[in-house]
Amino acid sequence: MTTITAKQKTAIRAILTTATLEQAALVAGVKSRTIRTWRKQAVFAEALRGAQKEATGDVLRNIECSLSQAVDTLCDLLDAGQDPQVRKGAADALLRHGLKAIEHRDITERIEALEEAMK
Repeated sequence: MTTITAKQKTAIRAILTTATLEQAALVAGVKSRTIRTWRKQAVFAEALRGAQKEATGDVLRNIECSLSQAVDTLCDLLDAGQDPQVRKGAADALLRHGLKAIEHRDITERIEALEEAMK
């Protein structure tokens, strides 16, 4: 198995932390054309996907840690002492996101059951 170079690792970090490929190339000290070429190489593309997946996972874990606090905040806004528009907005958000979460859970359970049945 071929590994990526130190310069390619730098480019991957730059891709994850900059807004454009041109900015990533500048940070990595290579031409944007070089990064485009690297992205077509299986080893580099796999390393980039892995780094992107890891970064996304970190973000999702941070979001998951904040969910309970966000729900508590919305529940506090449902308090009868709040402005009716604020209460309505909080209720709408809780219902919308709560129903979506339930739907997601149900679909995930169904997929897992199907995958188990296929074994």
